[in-house]
Amino acid sequence: MPNWANAAKKKALSRSFGLLVLSIALLFPFHALSRTGQIDKKVMVLCSWKQTGQVLDKTSKDITLSQQLTTSVSRYLSQNGFNVVDPIAAGLSEKDHIKFMKTFNQKSSARDLAKRFEVDVVGFVYLEAVIAEKSNEFCKVNGTLTGEGFDNRGVSLGSGLYRAYQVTRQNCEKSVAEYQRQAALRVVSAFSLWRKSLLPPLK
Repeated sequence: MPNWANAAKKKALSRSFGLLVLSIALLFPFHALSRTGQIDKKVMVLCSWKQTGQVLDKTSKDITLSQQLTTSVSRYLSQNGFNVVDPIAAGLSEKDHIKFMKTFNQKSSARDLAKRFEVDVVGFVYLEAVIAEKSNEFCKVNGTLTGEGFDNRGVSLGSGLYRAYQVTRQNCEKSVAEYQRQAALRVVSAFSLWRKSLLPPLK
């Protein structure tokens, strides 16, 4: 093959490779934006725990257990691919936790939390448990999960959370742990729906 033909071929290949690199460089920022700007929303959850019946931990207040549950559910969300801000790890006090969990004031609480911690979605989760230890050493927990999600403007993200649970295990600690595990899974599903509701409509 003549030298001029080889040179022309190399020049064409070089031009093609350059166009490919340019195309990737142009497309990548939009791909990253679609992940971080539209899908990878920062989320936060606040949990409230209230138990009656057989008391497992007589030394801890409900608010202390609520904060522990908040951290646990936040970790569960993070393990399932969410960009989570744990309010307890970020320094939310017990006093503020109680204030923000007031059900009649959720919209303004969501706005305040979103602004304070720079998140896009705030979820409020309420777990109640009636714990009854049976004579055969088994323990039953009747639980109720309720909750709602809001965007950073305090606008509700649609249907709220509600589910009733009945869990029986060999002891109360295992029953409560299983109830909380099932509730956490439900919270993950709810956050998936709430996060999707923030996506722009397809054109």
